[in-house]
Amino acid sequence: MTARSRFAMSAATLLLLAFADVIVLEKIYKPLSAAYDIPWSELSAGFDWAPEALWWHIAFIPLSVGVFALGGISGRDWRFFTGGLVLFFTGWEDTLYYVLLRQIPPARLPWLDRAWGIAWTRLFEGGQSVSRFGLFAANAVGLGLAYVVFRKGTADTSGKASGRR
Repeated sequence: MTARSRFAMSAATLLLLAFADVIVLEKIYKPLSAAYDIPWSELSAGFDWAPEALWWHIAFIPLSVGVFALGGISGRDWRFFTGGLVLFFTGWEDTLYYVLLRQIPPARLPWLDRAWGIAWTRLFEGGQSVSRFGLFAANAVGLGLAYVVFRKGTADTSGKASGRR
């Protein structure tokens, strides 16, 4: 698989995951919560290490890892698996979530404060919650890291470029 096809497949996978996230949160969780006056705390998994995490997120993270793992295994391409996870954990699914909603992400995203691939950006914000800028900064770093992972090993190894036969 080429670097370009790894990027394309990862983007398609992330878009599919973001679509599932939009459906569950925007079309199921939020309407039911509003219609039946269910507080978000009732939908929360209630873990100390992730107080903002809903039960959907507890299922969604291993689901996402599994999708990239199965894609990497079926394609015999660990770079797709690794680079895809880098993009996922640096917030690309979150960014695509807002793209699908046709919204700009909120100025503050406190539910991402414990997402290690994004939370490091708080160092530049004086310890406040993850910001829109922080999400985009994590996206940029993730894109760079994924580029390195996807690109590695794609050089011509046929011997034609160096004159070997």
